[in-house]
Amino acid sequence: MEWLAQYAEFGLMNEQKLALVFVREVGAIDNATYRQLDSSITHARVRLEIHKLCDLGFLEKKKARS
Repeated sequence: MEWLAQYAEFGLMNEQKLALVFVREVGAIDNATYRQLDSSITHARVRLEIHKLCDLGFLEKKKARS
């Protein structure tokens, strides 16, 4: 909780906070995993929220492997 407090000033949504914790523990997150944080979240909202985390510099976007 202490670590997460450093992000308080950014007004992140709960899912975004959970995503940051997930990334800290696992090292990465994808759209499908992000959606598992809240089953009611739409695909479009996932993209927007992950994009915001990237814009803030909290996540780095990687290309999908093919």
